[in-house]
Amino acid sequence: MDPACEFDSAITRSPNNTGPVLDDIGYPFIRYWWKEKPDCLEPLVDYGLTNDIPDWHSAEVVLIPKADKPRYDIVKGWRMIHLLPTIAKVVERIVLLRIA
Repeated sequence: MDPACEFDSAITRSPNNTGPVLDDIGYPFIRYWWKEKPDCLEPLVDYGLTNDIPDWHSAEVVLIPKADKPRYDIVKGWRMIHLLPTIAKVVERIVLLRIA
């Protein structure tokens, strides 16, 4: 598959109801960037796939208490949500497309 088609597919499959997370970049910004300057975004993704960008491997963990748990001083009383950088999620979708 053409890299432009892969990126377009990954962008269009990304959700609309999420906000910017760890990197303060949301999907609407990436969609706009892709629409206006696709020649700038593809080299960034290619660079990120060939070189190990440390920021793409960082995550923020948010703990949410589980409902109806008698104790919150033990680990099983909490649920973890991992917030990842948005561009890393798009690249993850591209890699999944390539594997499939």
